[in-house]
Amino acid sequence: MIVFDASAKYPVGILASNGYSLGSFDSCLAVSAKLDTGEKLQGQYCLVDVYFRHNFTLTLPPHFSLDYDPMTSAWNKLRDTGDPSQVRRDMIHWAVCVPASCSPADTQHALLQTVARLQTTTSLHVNIHVRSEMCQTQISVLSRLQFNSADIFVVILSIILMLLVITGSVYDEIHHMKDTPTSTTKNSIPLSMQLLLCFSARRNLVYLTQLNLSHTGLDCIHGLRLLFMLLAISGHRFLLVFSGPIADTSVSDQGYRQWWNMYILNGMIVVDTFFVYSGLLTAYYLPIELDDKKHLNPFLVWLYRFIRLTPLYLAVLLFHATLLDKLGSGPLWPDTIQLEQKRCADNWWLNLLYLSNYFNSDKMCMFQSWYLSVDTHLFMVAVVVVYCMWRWPLTGNVMMAVFAFLAILIPFAVILSTRMDPFMLLYPHVIKDLPSSQYFREMYVASHMRAGPYVVGVAMGYFLYKIKDIDFTIPKGWVYVGHVLCVFMCLAIQYAGYVFYVPGAPYYVLGAALYGALHRAIWGTAIALNIFLLVRGRIEWLHKLLTWPPIVPVSRLTYCAYLVHTVPQLYEASTLRTPRALSYYTGVWMFVGDIFFTFTISVFLCLLVEAPFRGIERIIFGIRKASLDNNQITLNKTAQPE
Repeated sequence: MIVFDASAKYPVGILASNGYSLGSFDSCLAVSAKLDTGEKLQGQYCLVDVYFRHNFTLTLPPHFSLDYDPMTSAWNKLRDTGDPSQVRRDMIHWAVCVPASCSPADTQHALLQTVARLQTTTSLHVNIHVRSEMCQTQISVLSRLQFNSADIFVVILSIILMLLVITGSVYDEIHHMKDTPTSTTKNSIPLSMQLLLCFSARRNLVYLTQLNLSHTGLDCIHGLRLLFMLLAISGHRFLLVFSGPIADTSVSDQGYRQWWNMYILNGMIVVDTFFVYSGLLTAYYLPIELDDKKHLNPFLVWLYRFIRLTPLYLAVLLFHATLLDKLGSGPLWPDTIQLEQKRCADNWWLNLLYLSNYFNSDKMCMFQSWYLSVDTHLFMVAVVVVYCMWRWPLTGNVMMAVFAFLAILIPFAVILSTRMDPFMLLYPHVIKDLPSSQYFREMYVASHMRAGPYVVGVAMGYFLYKIKDIDFTIPKGWVYVGHVLCVFMCLAIQYAGYVFYVPGAPYYVLGAALYGALHRAIWGTAIALNIFLLVRGRIEWLHKLLTWPPIVPVSRLTYCAYLVHTVPQLYEASTLRTPRALSYYTGVWMFVGDIFFTFTISVFLCLLVEAPFRGIERIIFGIRKASLDNNQITLNKTAQPE
């Protein structure tokens, strides 16, 4: 009786495209009974894929229409119209609870035999597929929670790091070392103790919370960076919500037809803001260092960046590849968390080499990690270009012009030749699993397709460097007008993407190629001009707002937040037992929860990994600089957002 009770009985809300009938996952796994034969009956939960179609003629509404006359056949609502914006209603995921002794093939055969009788008496054709990974038992769940050697290694490594933090903090308190590890008193401390003090929680908290504002205007990036990070986190929450079980998807069906929803449907463009910041900071601070050091060792600069970014990145990768799968269970766990864990276990090393956006990108570990690979590739090019502009202005300016030309030409030529969409259209079948999307793999994460806003950032950063000693201020009236125009440019280019979502609209390859080649660069131009106005406009209240003391420390956590924010999101989506009912309230509730858990985890990781290894890096490069020629450069002014 419990086995029957735990199974889904009949699809509910199928006309509203509730494609998930999840039954009772926990009740099914809890089934355990001893039979009269002495054998033990264990429950097995299988989430079955059911596909159905009809074999009779329908009176169909206009193509891509959402109108449905309830007085006509229900198949008018359930049929696959070919509209990519609609969730398919002719496919459902149906939970069945069967004995653990039944294999997935046995379960599929039994279900097909059952529906065969239905197909002989009606015009309904049903196909059923039972995937082995979607069948779970109490034993399989418990065995998954067993630790292997890789899991134990990560646990031991975590314990060592925590012990170092405790030891370093205690040592710091006992000796009252009030100066930071990079202060002038460090030479009186043994090297081993300097390294240990890098793990001091007190010192790292001081580093995290100190304002340390040094440049009026560029300091405003703290507030802007946090704002756009919050937008990115909310965008990823949207992807997970609309790719999972929803009680009524008519909300999303209508949403694709409403132009005002482009802030979501074309919202992934906000990531290009970070490319602008990265290119701008690189092109501004690198020449300042060159003015002092006179020469550049690009390999040392690249190595500095690698050492700076990789320890935290590696820690998160190791967690995804090992312990992530131990966090819980649920009907959708194999299709989300387990899939992510397997991809990370197989491909973490590609992430570590910052090559995951070109190799095995269909199995990318941490789908958001593509940004780090792209930014690394563009940074390597920018270092050479900026150095050439500083050292040989004519040659460097030509290189910069070629860099900018290629950043526009390549996306234009690729879209023109492949007839791909100009940007990633967030249709249900795409957001279901981004790495499996051809557009995501070949267009969205490719470095040569994302250079536009980075080039704009480099151009603005170098321009700000060239005028840094010229004292002039833009009148406040023009600054306000400029900020309004920048916001208008961003909204205009974002909402212009609506024409590519119009159902049934003809595809004009030239228009798609032009938009695909230019929209990121135009967005980046608006962001760069906004920074210019902040630097040269000097509106006091706006500067105070964007450098408000509570904002600066949280902004320093954005690198941690970008790496870990998908963990609570994936966990919540994987443990769902029933389809969601969408509302503005639940959306705000999930977003606030994401922010709280993301930045709480980020503080912990900052104190455990990021800040300590950043201190070690300073010590190592400080020692290295002492043995280098005085004319070489290590780029102490970071070009990456902290």
